Amino acid sequence: GAPPCTRPSGDGGLCGSAMSERQRIDEESCAGCSRSPLDISLVLACDHRLCMYCAAAQVQWPRAGDPSATCPRCGSLTEVDPSAAQHI
Repeated sequence: GAPPCTRPSGDGGLCGSAMSERQRIDEESCAGCSRSPLDISLVLACDHRLCMYCAAAQVQWPRAGDPSATCPRCGSLTEVDPSAAQHI
């Protein structure tokens, strides 16, 4: 069988098969609107994904430098290739 969970209680972590199910859901749904499945998505540095609608809402174009997107799920920042960002 599976080893017992060794996470301290109250930390909100998931163990065993529940963890793999949660990871699968995160990989297959949009971090912004939870739409699933995603045929086309922007994969962020944190490995969360955004549907094209949410990607367009999250990509910011600074006056200097490359565009970037902030993950609505975890807050991490991802630099986006300018030529790719033009198509979002």
